Parts: sequence; structure tokens; C-alpha cells
Amino acid sequence: MSKSKIFDFTKSQLLPIVCGIASKKVDDFLVRFDHQKTSLNGIVGEYLIPTITCESESGDSLEFTLFIRRRKRASEGRLQAYHYAFLSKNGVPVPRLYGVLIDDQGREVLFLEHLDEFAISNDAFYEDADTLIEYLELMARFNSVKPTVEYAANVGRDMADRDFTMNWKTWLPWSIFVLNHIEKYAEERLLDDQIMRFCQSNQAEIRTLKRIALELINTVPNLPVGLVHGDFPPANTGWRKEPRELVVFDFEDILFDTRFYDIASVLGGWDIEGKHSATQHDLAEIYLKTYSQCGGSDLGIEDFIREITVVWYARKLNLWEYLPSDLLHAPSYESGMPGNTRQARLDLVYKNMSMLVSEIDHIGALLG
Repeated sequence: MSKSKIFDFTKSQLLPIVCGIASKKVDDFLVRFDHQKTSLNGIVGEYLIPTITCESESGDSLEFTLFIRRRKRASEGRLQAYHYAFLSKNGVPVPRLYGVLIDDQGREVLFLEHLDEFAISNDAFYEDADTLIEYLELMARFNSVKPTVEYAANVGRDMADRDFTMNWKTWLPWSIFVLNHIEKYAEERLLDDQIMRFCQSNQAEIRTLKRIALELINTVPNLPVGLVHGDFPPANTGWRKEPRELVVFDFEDILFDTRFYDIASVLGGWDIEGKHSATQHDLAEIYLKTYSQCGGSDLGIEDFIREITVVWYARKLNLWEYLPSDLLHAPSYESGMPGNTRQARLDLVYKNMSMLVSEIDHIGALLG
């Protein structure tokens, strides 16, 4: 058989990983590419999906497909191999990690299990009751993990390595700054008519949003802290073939934060009930049951819903990511952030401002 390069690695570098997957001694192998990449080259990763065929010493023919991820830059921090090892050891379903290599530029390359399928469509994902339950249970298992001192040190190193790490004492005052600029841009007619009219007719409500943001500065940072994924949409999960199981991946954003940051993005708002027949209360019970069974603290359902609602609202208050890219150094339309045109961003600003205003009384009651 001939050899084929994967990210410029030689056959001798790849052979130990191939032998480990085969659980047998292999002398040679062949690589082909039958699968399309499941992601475009990202900000911090490049991907390959090779199928490897080989023959063991005993003459058995073997074939398997891998998902291989290479970091785009060399760095001591923000590596992922240690996450796969630690989380798997602590009962979190993650893709199997078959091996790790460092290329000649110092970049980490992960050799991972290739998953059966990915849950890319949020709407389709939420409409499937069984899948949604597995998703909530998977998230609960992740959030209930108790880090060791060594693991916490690595997470802390990675948090320090990031250009921007979520800090509520920055995020919430910044949300006030963004609201100020939205009003200013609306007055200057740099936004569309619907936002201009909304700002004109909701001046008192926008002032209230700013006061709520100020109050949340003293509330959210004092909530209990836990290990959170930081980017846990359905798109960062996939199905293992055997045994059939939902797993989570993409650990670039793992950090210590308010313990229910991940689940707040799913159950903290009220639109979940528009996507699924179950109520917020029903779905919260599913999450809490697994969270408690896996070692998370016991918490009453009403206290849990209050906590995730406050976190969800605090996260939504900052509208910077929805601004058109020509204003306030907002993300580019190619960044992968919501809204890939100027009008799409304007629609998101209007939609989210309307939602925030509509929930003022509810949030006010929760904050007392």
C-alpha cells in the first residue's frame, strides 16, 4: 500500500495512531478522502476526514474513518486534548480521542472518532423530543463535573490566553454603552426606521434596561460558579455510531463561570416553548434530575428557573454582536456571528430590543 500525508505528517508519525485504533500491529496503510469537511476552516481550527484502510500482521483487512482537527496557530494555551481525556474520565460523552500529534509549526492535531451525524439545525433538533432530552442530559452531565486542581490550572491558563474572556463586570456596563450608541445611531438615522421608531416610543423602557444592567452587575457575578462549555449549541454535538449516543465536542471556550450559563441559553428564555410541546418547567426538571444524579448540587425547580432566567437576560442585554459591522467595531458578516447582512443585523437588533423590553416586568420581579 502507498502512504498518504495528513497535514504533512509522515507514515512513521501516523503509524502508532493507526496501530492503536486497529488494536493490532499494522505495517502499512492507505488514506483516502470520501467525506466532505463538516466545517469550513475556522478561526482556530482546520479539519480533515480521512478513511484509512490497513492490513494487520494476521492478514485482517481493517477500515475506519477519523475526524482530524488542527489548530490554526501554535500556543501553549487553548489546547483541547486534555479536555477530551479529563471529561471522558469523568463520565461526559465526548468523541473518542485516538491520538495527538504536534506538527512542525507547533500546532496541536487531534485524531478523533468520526461521528455518525451532526445536529446542525437548531429548529429540527428542538422539535425531536427524544433528542432534546438527550441534549439536556448531556449538558447536565458536563455542568456537574467537579474539576481537579490540575484540570482547573489548565482551564485557567487557557482563559488567560484568550483575547477576550467573559467577565460580567465588563459585559453588563458594556451593554449600557451599546444601548447608548443604539439610541445615538437611531437619532442619526444610521439604523433603519423600525429601530428609530422603537427608540423614540420606548425611551423610558430603554432607561429601565440600563438600570437593570447596572443591578445585574451586583447579581450575576455572585451566583454559584461551575465548569461551563461556553459554546454548547446543538451544532457542537453529534451522534456516536456504537453505542448510539449523543456526544459534545469543541472545547475552545471552556471556562469557569456562572454554573448554569450553558443551560440558560436553552431554557432561560421563553421561545423554547414555541419550539417544543414541553414547558420550560418540564425541561428544567429533566436537566436538574441528571445534574443532581451526576453530583451537581440539589436545587429547587423555581430557584433554578429564576437563576437561568437572570443569566439568560444578562447575556441578552448586550446587543453589540447584532450591530451592523460598520458600527462600533461590530463583528464582520463573515465571522459566523448571527446575521450575515446589514439588514439581518438590524432585524436582530430590533427583535432583541423588543424582547428585552417585553420582559422588563418579569425580570424586575425576579430581581425583587
